[in-house]
Amino acid sequence: MQLSPSFLYKHIRLFALLSIVVTSMSFTGKPGDSVVIIVNLKNPIGNLTVAQAKDIYLRKESKRWKALNSNIIPLDTRGDSDTKNMFLAKVLQMSKIEMYRYFSSREYQNQEQPPVRVSSEDDIIKFVQENSGAIGYVMSSVADGKPNIKVICTVE
Repeated sequence: MQLSPSFLYKHIRLFALLSIVVTSMSFTGKPGDSVVIIVNLKNPIGNLTVAQAKDIYLRKESKRWKALNSNIIPLDTRGDSDTKNMFLAKVLQMSKIEMYRYFSSREYQNQEQPPVRVSSEDDIIKFVQENSGAIGYVMSSVADGKPNIKVICTVE
């Protein structure tokens, strides 16, 4: 029996969407903890909606922070974590594979760099502190009290 490409695509897409739903339901962070999107304190951008943060992270509107005259540098962690899975599900609304495909196609079409991949949320904090163009995601408990960063979006 041969399956049509459209049948396979629909079922693969359904599986990806179900994995996003299950992932967002199985979050095991601390009570009251949420994912926050952070930028460098020097970045003049204010609070954003999840949709606006998604567009900036994906560089859909612009590749640059106009007010900083700096490239937007999205950050990602290697491997899987509750934080990453919640960010993918609730902000990007993509599976990990869909995110990598998105950035691969942008790299090919626009010669854009994919997100900088770091080892941990602490590394995201450090990178954002040192780079005015960086945008990343961490758990709110990780960001609390850290200097030279600011939260621009909280994901519930």
